[in-house]
Amino acid sequence: MFMRLDRITFLIRFDSWSFFLKIEFD
Repeated sequence: MFMRLDRITFLIRFDSWSFFLKIEFD
């Protein structure tokens, strides 16, 4: 349960980070 939540949180964090990088270096 906690591992799954942690993985989801990580994916969301990574997704927003890549989105941020796209905006920065577009």
